This record gives sequence, C-alpha cells and structure tokens, in this order.
Amino acid sequence: MNDLGETLWRLRERAGLSQEALAEKLGVTRQTVSNWENGRATPDAHKLAKLCEVLGVGADELLGLPARPSAPKRKWLIAAAAALLLAAVAAVLLAVFSGGGEMTSTVILTPAFLWSALAAVAAVCGAVCLVLFFRKK
Repeated sequence: MNDLGETLWRLRERAGLSQEALAEKLGVTRQTVSNWENGRATPDAHKLAKLCEVLGVGADELLGLPARPSAPKRKWLIAAAAALLLAAVAAVLLAVFSGGGEMTSTVILTPAFLWSALAAVAAVCGAVCLVLFFRKK
C-alpha cells in the first residue's frame, strides 16, 4: 500500500463504507477503489475532489500533507487585539475628558458619554473576537 492508498483505506473505514459503497458514491467500480488502496492506480483530480467530499476531509488530509496554519484564526486574534486596544484608548480618553457632573435620567451626547459608549462597544467586540478565536471546532 502506498501513502495515498493507506490513507484512503483508513478514511473509508472511519466513514464506515465498504469498497463497494464508496465506489457507488464515486461512480467507479469496486475494483477501482481496491486498486487505489493497493497503490496499483491513482485517482484523477476530479475523483480526488469527490473523495474529499464523500469522506468529509480536506485534500491535505487525503493526500497526507502537513496541515497548514489557519490564517482566519490569526485574523480573529488581530481583530480582538485591535478592539481591546481601542477600548483601552477610549477608557483613558474618558478619564481625561470626563467632567464629573451629575447623573441625569436623560442621555446627553457629551464627549464623556461618547467615549464610554465607544469603550463598551470595543470591549464587547474584543471579547467576541477572543471567544471566536479560542472556540473549538
């Protein structure tokens, strides 16, 4: 068995499919699947794509390639850091510019109110980004 054949056999078994059942889903014969698994033949690009779909894996896993680092995860972390930095800046500006007046029941669009609203929104955005970054798939 070659690496692709071994991986194909392992993934087929994990999916609970017989060679015949997999062959039927791919529109090939059972013998073709057997030849792939034993290294006597190699599926073409179209069949590789269909194999990935049927077995629920990416091409990297099917072909035995090392997994690539996830770029979207890095983007979430950068977004979270930016949002939390914005919240910190807004909080500092709030402390500097707050007039310390009385609390009223009406909302007045003062600089202090705007900075505190910006700080709250940025903190929530940062927290959401961190949750999305650390969630399990």
